[in-house]
Amino acid sequence: MYQLRHNVFRIRVTRLDPRKGVSKDTERLLKGISLQEAVQKRTELAEQLSGVDGMGDRARTRVGDYAKSWLTTKLATLSPNTAERYVDALEDHILNRSGGLPSVPT
Repeated sequence: MYQLRHNVFRIRVTRLDPRKGVSKDTERLLKGISLQEAVQKRTELAEQLSGVDGMGDRARTRVGDYAKSWLTTKLATLSPNTAERYVDALEDHILNRSGGLPSVPT
């Protein structure tokens, strides 16, 4: 937190993006507030950003679950031969322990 002028503060919160593993900075310019209010706003911003997009407490999406979801949305737009190859590739290489896949349209 930096005081730029009388009652003007720049606050910055740094957090680690759990998906990418890189630091992300968020800055705000606050005008017409006291030092105590600026400290409180910085704390609120840090708490707010810790749950952005539900990333803080979100359960991990497993590869198999994502593959099934992706394939379910793609099957309607694929030709039957391509859909069959996708299903075979996913079952043989990714989902061999995860269970069944959606049926291929014929």
